[in-house]
Amino acid sequence: MHPIRRRIPQELTRQIGRIVTKHALLEWEIRQVCYAILEVGQKEGRVAIREPRSADYMTMIADLLSIHGITVSADLKELGKALKNFKFYRDALCHGVWIKDPQAKHPVL
Repeated sequence: MHPIRRRIPQELTRQIGRIVTKHALLEWEIRQVCYAILEVGQKEGRVAIREPRSADYMTMIADLLSIHGITVSADLKELGKALKNFKFYRDALCHGVWIKDPQAKHPVL
């Protein structure tokens, strides 16, 4: 068993923060798309939609666009898969444990 690393290099911490921030902004932007399609404000949207997972938003957006007869060229299923992967890695970075591995030059997740 490797010892847990309680401090990680500042550059790594900074990059993790950027990923977390970008993911939060992306989720916010996706929510705004749903609110716009539904023609509701943020307060009503938060109550009505209940913030599903990021990837589930793509299914919701596809369904709402279909109901409104709107077509888009983007592959929303692929976007949903990409969002799921992004969230997986973001969660690993945020909630993972960094260790000191004598075989590795840098901290290992």
